[in-house]
Amino acid sequence: MKVLLIGDYSSFHFNLAVGLKMNGFEVDLLSSGDGFKHLARDMEIPKSRFKRFVFYRELIRNIVQYDVVQLIGDAALHSRPSITAVLLRAISKKVPVYLVAAGCDYYFWSAGRRRLNITLFDQVEKHGENSPTRVSDFLRNRIVLYYVKGVIGFNEYFEAYKGHRKCLDPIVLPFVLEESNLNSLNWADGPLIIFHGLQSHRKGFKGSYIIEAAFERLNKKYPAQVKCICAGDMSYTKYKSLLAEAHIIVDQTNCISYGINALLGMSMGKVVCGGTQDKAYYDRWLPLTGITEYPPIIPLKPDVDFIVEQIEKLLLDREKLIEISKNGRAFVEKYHDAKNVALMFMERWGIHKKSLVGGE
Repeated sequence: MKVLLIGDYSSFHFNLAVGLKMNGFEVDLLSSGDGFKHLARDMEIPKSRFKRFVFYRELIRNIVQYDVVQLIGDAALHSRPSITAVLLRAISKKVPVYLVAAGCDYYFWSAGRRRLNITLFDQVEKHGENSPTRVSDFLRNRIVLYYVKGVIGFNEYFEAYKGHRKCLDPIVLPFVLEESNLNSLNWADGPLIIFHGLQSHRKGFKGSYIIEAAFERLNKKYPAQVKCICAGDMSYTKYKSLLAEAHIIVDQTNCISYGINALLGMSMGKVVCGGTQDKAYYDRWLPLTGITEYPPIIPLKPDVDFIVEQIEKLLLDREKLIEISKNGRAFVEKYHDAKNVALMFMERWGIHKKSLVGGE
């Protein structure tokens, strides 16, 4: 069987593609590479409108080679609402199309704001970043939801979409575990390197303004004990090499849970800080996905004093850092292995392994 995955923003679809291949699928990943990140893909969405028109016309002609098409986010096709409607109408007549609810689309922004007690929405608006509240955002979202067969969400995104009639059971994030990711660091001596990955156009989204202020205070207060670094807007390959040198990753402050970036950090044996890690929400989410324990992530709030206090606690007990590091890697291995998560997607698509060639 063959799957077409369209769009990628955090290497989510790349990780899923690897997991599907491990389960006997053929997979094509079509994306723009997400700007400066230069994410891996098999086919690239053309930048110019004319080339995109020609590319999509050819894609529609050959879409029958796929058994499933999946979009990540409603803007995955990089097209105006009217073009999105034409494309999905043609594709969905021949192949079932699914949507992974990920990122700030119109539905998440409106429903999530009502249902989730998180600071993301206010922080984005406070710093004047793009929020999906335009008429075009509404139209694109409604068009995509009309044509897709089902919506697959995780954590906050599932919480926002769970009232929609097409919302399917939630999934967990897929991640490709590599032994080479697990690098050795000196935890006992020298300054702890603490890293936050910047995206200059999403500093409000991730809480970067607050994290930068906390880092400035920590660097001044503990010059011999910490080296806090903020850097970003770089290729994914370069980003991972920079991440490899860090002991502690400060991911984001405005959500409850964790994303691919946190999984990358934990898989590399880093201590990850991010999100409120609100146990009341996890008590609802975890049983739906088969996860039986809370993630070993240090909770954060969008508050400079709170972030500084959390890092100070870590500085007091370096032996505990080693334990958290090991627990994080084990958590990713146990619950997020891409091959196993791919089986969850197959279930949502109505595909069972025995239906695959050579399946059991």
